[in-house]
Amino acid sequence: MHQNNESNPGRIRILVGDERKFLWNPLSNVIVVCRIKGPISEKRLRNAINKAKEIHPLLSSRVVYDEDNKAYFYNDHVPEIPLRVVEWKSDNQWQEELNYENRIPFKIFKGPLIRFVLIKSSEVSDFMVYGQHAICDGRALVYLIRDMLYHTAEPDREVKKLPLPPNLSSEGLSPYSLKKSSLKESLRTSLKKFMINRMNKKWRNDLVLFDQDDFENIHKAYWNENEYRIELLELSEGQTSNLISRCREQGVTVNSALSTAFLAAHHHISGPFKGKNRNVALPIDLRGRMKVPDVFCLYISRVIFQFDYNPKRNFWQNVKRFHDTATNNINSAFLFEPLLTIEQMDPTLIDAIASFGILAETVPPGFTRYDKLSTFASDKNNEAIKLAHRFLKLSPGTVMTNLGNPDVPDVYGDIKVEKMYFAPSTDERFPLVIGALTAGGKLVVTLNYVEESRIDEMKKIRDMAFDLLEV
Repeated sequence: MHQNNESNPGRIRILVGDERKFLWNPLSNVIVVCRIKGPISEKRLRNAINKAKEIHPLLSSRVVYDEDNKAYFYNDHVPEIPLRVVEWKSDNQWQEELNYENRIPFKIFKGPLIRFVLIKSSEVSDFMVYGQHAICDGRALVYLIRDMLYHTAEPDREVKKLPLPPNLSSEGLSPYSLKKSSLKESLRTSLKKFMINRMNKKWRNDLVLFDQDDFENIHKAYWNENEYRIELLELSEGQTSNLISRCREQGVTVNSALSTAFLAAHHHISGPFKGKNRNVALPIDLRGRMKVPDVFCLYISRVIFQFDYNPKRNFWQNVKRFHDTATNNINSAFLFEPLLTIEQMDPTLIDAIASFGILAETVPPGFTRYDKLSTFASDKNNEAIKLAHRFLKLSPGTVMTNLGNPDVPDVYGDIKVEKMYFAPSTDERFPLVIGALTAGGKLVVTLNYVEESRIDEMKKIRDMAFDLLEV
């Protein structure tokens, strides 16, 4: 394991458990693409990248492990953030560039953990931000694009560095997470802590540490065999406005309508979800709840609840059921609990479960770390392997991430944001992964998957979901 004993120059802060969960996963990349009308200067854009580094400390960062395998973000000795410029050829070229980027592993210990691509023409361009999930979420990328466009349009604009928000850890959350517990809840918490301590102990007895070469092996093995695919559902400004109005009339959110439309389409085309796939996961942005500014980092929690689409009721009745179920779960959930729970796990166990525990077995003979990774994967008694496959079976069937309509201007000098695309990343564990983002007055929804065999199915699901929204 890469270790570094430098005490402090360049250190930003420690990685929390949820960030560590994504750090070594080849699938955990978040992408936002901004469609821009008007001329955009490559020189000004590069200057804006440098300005953004001053605003957002994690933008240009690397990871350092200490002798106890605690991980820290550092921003010293980090290479320049790549900006790849290519000629605009087609509307959906950004999806080809996304797959190009997917095949390039991030250098975790060298950094940076983000890259930019400008697909450029004189009239219209796509600006892609491709970030490792440990340093960002979708909303973070939207705010980053806003800040970069400000500084592209106004090269002399003053840089206002944002303070680091409270860490999503027991230390950072302590002022916000005080909660009176019933005896039942206290017992449940104690039992959970006992179980996690037991897992940690078993893991330490059979510890395996991983490094960049191990990561590049599972990364190459996965992306050699898979291609990220997206089906787009794009609404015009008028259609977007119609959907918002219809949802207000029904007393529901656009998020509930979109989620239910895709669940209904899956029900009719692919069949009803069964078992744990009946669960729906909704990531929840914590910035507003924590009253922090538009920080660039991973700052989300999630709620998971069971929902079955009922074909005996009409679409909007199902939307209302979904909305009420989601609202009740969000309002009643202790949103910090998942963050505090994962913090109790040995960080090297988090590394192992979240990526190597599942993907080590995919590395074929001839790869440089085949012997190490195949030996690890074949040890069915190893705690990380057991937990990885247990969590695999608990994966929700639907993950819906709607970034909403962030407070981001459409016009920056002589350039205009036409719309944005949000690709939240996915893999074959999740039958429905949906990303939604409204910008330039237009709602764009992505249906994300990797299996070539599902192309026809996913196009049909996309089309039926659109028809159900009646916009």
